Amino acid sequence: MIPTIHHGRNLKRLRKLLDITQEVVAGKLDIVQQEYSKIEQQQEIDNVLLERIGAILRIHPDLIKNLEEQLIQNVHQYEGNKGVGFDCRKVDVEMYERLLEEKTHNAKLQEQLIKQKDEYIELLKQMAKKDD
Repeated sequence: MIPTIHHGRNLKRLRKLLDITQEVVAGKLDIVQQEYSKIEQQQEIDNVLLERIGAILRIHPDLIKNLEEQLIQNVHQYEGNKGVGFDCRKVDVEMYERLLEEKTHNAKLQEQLIKQKDEYIELLKQMAKKDD
């Protein structure tokens, strides 16, 4: 059976994992918190909106789309004295590693952008001196 992927739930899990409130994301999207809450309830979120939210959370939209397969929590069934239960305390290491890789990748891209910006500013300064 193919697992159903729920973009909104995945988005909520990642947002909470990053300790970011709905209000913060809503503000950056220029909408109210109630509207953003409705987004997190959607089974499927369009790609343009996923990209915008991904940029705010600094995560790749594909992680939001495919998180169900990776699972944030491993649910281990066990039998105890009181019957069958679930232990949801173990966190999927693979998912955290992927989040860390995404964060590292985003940091490298940010460094490259800053370097390019600085080079561009320096070039503009040199061009301005030549015009003087």
